[in-house]
Amino acid sequence: NYIANDPNVGPGLKLMPIVGFRYLEVTEGLFQTGVFNGGFDGVVDFGEDLNSNGMLDTGEDINNDGLLDLGLVSTIDSRVNNEIYAPQIGFRLQFEHEWFHLGFEPKLALGVNRYEMAVETNQLRSFGDPRTHESRRGSRFAQVADFRFFMKLFPSDNLELFLAYDITVAGGLSRAHDNVYYNDNGQSEPPAIGVDPGFETVWWQGLAVGGQIWLR
Repeated sequence: NYIANDPNVGPGLKLMPIVGFRYLEVTEGLFQTGVFNGGFDGVVDFGEDLNSNGMLDTGEDINNDGLLDLGLVSTIDSRVNNEIYAPQIGFRLQFEHEWFHLGFEPKLALGVNRYEMAVETNQLRSFGDPRTHESRRGSRFAQVADFRFFMKLFPSDNLELFLAYDITVAGGLSRAHDNVYYNDNGQSEPPAIGVDPGFETVWWQGLAVGGQIWLR
């Protein structure tokens, strides 16, 4: 970012325009796992205490032969990566005093989100169901607004302390949970869970505390 200095020198209220470029990457994953330990003998359960130790063992002794028959493990995974490229403008409004600075810095970026998403399944309904994979990529309009409130303290000539609170709001982001198309056409057809792109507005906030020491 380029921040232009206020022409007024000395303490007081300053207004400084900001021009720059923003790159924001947001990656997310959703991983679902289901274990089915019954149904082969008409009974659904989540394990048996085969060792008489008071704890359930994973699986089911379907054949009553004392051996554990492993359950069916099904997975549905969704991954997405967002990359936002955008020019941004804003300003810094800052009150300057000899011992402290108080400021507010809003910025707005308008640009493009290059997204890539994928949904995978494995053994969705039975051991015979193959691993499936569907992906989608593309670009769409996105916007990012950032708001910072900050305070700087100058207890001495060699020490600076600062405290900042940030709120970021990003629109046009794809989320992992919103991209899964939950569809099934029956046992006679291949698993049909795939990608259905979804976009929404996401916001997050954070607090930063720090300081600087000048050795001079």
